[in-house]
Amino acid sequence: MNNRSTKQAYLPHVTPEEMKRMLDCCTNLKHRTLLALMYSAGLKRREVLNLKLTDVLFDRLSIRVRDKIGDVDRHANLSKLLINDLQAYCNAYNPFKWLFEGNIPGDKYNVSSVGKVLTEAKFKAEIKRRITPSMLGQCYKKTSATK
Repeated sequence: MNNRSTKQAYLPHVTPEEMKRMLDCCTNLKHRTLLALMYSAGLKRREVLNLKLTDVLFDRLSIRVRDKIGDVDRHANLSKLLINDLQAYCNAYNPFKWLFEGNIPGDKYNVSSVGKVLTEAKFKAEIKRRITPSMLGQCYKKTSATK
């Protein structure tokens, strides 16, 4: 008999209600679109920041995700609910190369800024527990696997 205690696998979870509260508190269109895309498509922080304008396939409701680390590209689903926000974001910010650009046109959005955006949204939504950018994509995988 094994005397080691077994830890139950814990998958961090952000509930749809918590996500809705955070998105409702985001007044910046870019920030709201970024967080919503990560959550709805199950994207990691680096994946969402590496998206180019040509990677969003509106007609197919799909997003081409390029993974430089494993050299394995994949397609993620594009939520019908997010299309209007994405189009409004593109019209308002007019990104040049990357879907989410920083202050300088043609430069990627800063990696640390994603965490700051999430922390600010969580604070405004009055959510006390720890939520990280990587949890957003994991929640997608958990909920889509259980359906």
